[in-house]
Amino acid sequence: MVPGRITDRATFAALARSRARVRRGPVRLSYVDTGAVPVQIGFAVGTKVANAVGRNRIRRRLRAVFVELARKGHPTLPPGGAVLVGAGPQVATMQWHRLVHLVEEALGELANQVAGAEDAENHRSVPGAASGAIGAQSAGSQ
Repeated sequence: MVPGRITDRATFAALARSRARVRRGPVRLSYVDTGAVPVQIGFAVGTKVANAVGRNRIRRRLRAVFVELARKGHPTLPPGGAVLVGAGPQVATMQWHRLVHLVEEALGELANQVAGAEDAENHRSVPGAASGAIGAQSAGSQ
């Protein structure tokens, strides 16, 4: 499924506060769970990176990478959320296969972070999984 666009300010604000962040070379990704289907993607290319023509070229290249990955059914696109993609000036001249590889690596790491955070939340919410319960069990066995 082709990714959608981030259209509301609240999602951008949530992405700014997000702790799920990854950087691979000139590509930066942030993720927040919004429940949006399909995944929403926004692009942030600052004015220091290039002039307007260069920034638009970078955004088009990055959008094409995500469309290609989505059409391939790339398994590491985090479902039900929003991804903010930032880029440095090297993205404009980077070879296509290298750019796709960097984005794939970054998405994989981002998916691991998101899965790790969910596992940690689930672990904390399970009764008896707290560190005190482990200490109580070892104290009772002595």
